[in-house]
Amino acid sequence: MLEDLSRGLLGVIGLWMLWRASRRANHAHGVGEGAAVGFMAGLIPCPLTLFVMTFAITRGVPEAGIALPLP
Repeated sequence: MLEDLSRGLLGVIGLWMLWRASRRANHAHGVGEGAAVGFMAGLIPCPLTLFVMTFAITRGVPEAGIALPLP
């Protein structure tokens, strides 16, 4: 569900940026634009993290699945 949400939000941001680019030639980047794109891209879960969490849950140690992927 988070992957679909992230993909949709990235699409909306992309369309918004295209619309803004087509309306004016010179533009200034907003303060939060880069952070918003980074946040939306960060919602996509890492496949290795999903594997570790799923493996830990199937082994009955969900705490390890949550603790191991943390930096």
